[in-house]
Amino acid sequence: MKNPSMSRISAVPKDGEASREAWTVADVAAYFHRSPKTIHRWVESGILPPPRRIMGSKYWYRYEIEAVLNQRGKAQ
Repeated sequence: MKNPSMSRISAVPKDGEASREAWTVADVAAYFHRSPKTIHRWVESGILPPPRRIMGSKYWYRYEIEAVLNQRGKAQ
């Protein structure tokens, strides 16, 4: 499901953690095959966690998005 054209920002690893990919609204929208507006609605309704603000832009770490998928998959 990974889109190779998505932009990525690698976070600096902390305490031996692996690097984390930060995804923009457009990246998350492409991952779910939805519009950026839908991603904003999902945040407002609590389906997705609120994004981090980095230099004025919104980002999620990939592991946060995958955690949402895993939780929703177990609930069904």
